[in-house]
Amino acid sequence: MKTVIPYTAKPEEMQMFHSKEYMEYLSKFALNMLQYRKNHNELKRFHLLNFDCHVFEGLFEVCETRGFIGAAQMLNRQKMNIVINWASGLHYAKKTYASRFCYVDNIVAGILELLTMYKEIDIFPLTTLEPAKHSSKNRVAETLETKPILSITKDVTSSWLIQKVLPAIIARWPQGHMGPIYIQQDNVKPHIGVDDVEFLQEASRDEFDIRIRFQPPNSPDLNVLDLGFFSCNSISSRARGVRKH
Repeated sequence: MKTVIPYTAKPEEMQMFHSKEYMEYLSKFALNMLQYRKNHNELKRFHLLNFDCHVFEGLFEVCETRGFIGAAQMLNRQKMNIVINWASGLHYAKKTYASRFCYVDNIVAGILELLTMYKEIDIFPLTTLEPAKHSSKNRVAETLETKPILSITKDVTSSWLIQKVLPAIIARWPQGHMGPIYIQQDNVKPHIGVDDVEFLQEASRDEFDIRIRFQPPNSPDLNVLDLGFFSCNSISSRARGVRKH
């Protein structure tokens, strides 16, 4: 086990989640505590007069010590596989004010730092170009038209992954983070297996380590592809006043 001393966060990191106004107030408060203590309206505005969020000497220094961001950065840079932040648990603070013994939200800041590694790769519609068979008022015959691929097979899935998805990942992935990178599929039959030879060969080019994995079956809590469906159904049922027994 290795002990790492938390570092002092930069202003832009302090504002990853919290508003600039709130962070600037805390920093100014630290510089002239006696003056700012007299301004009850400002303290009340940022919920710093509540019974659970008192102001004290060194408050901003505590807020600046961002162990969770540092932990997330070590994971992102693959310096550690497991990181424990013993000063964690500060997650009640709001974007613009303190709340329930928390002046900053370390956990949200850490999650936002982790998300910097997740980039939108692209959307690849399963379509093909086909020449028009007849002329119309919009185009002449033989003009290429975009048509949906109606029959999705393992060959189609493999072709799309190898020719479109893998090149997009390799081209846009941050340098120094070669993997493992996982492409998660659901469990429909046209999807290729985790041991597909052609895919593995292409996925290991240029020192990358890109792998296929399947989402756990029948688990809406873990299946990110299904989560939107279940959430929408739940919200829709509540909106209609439907109660399930």
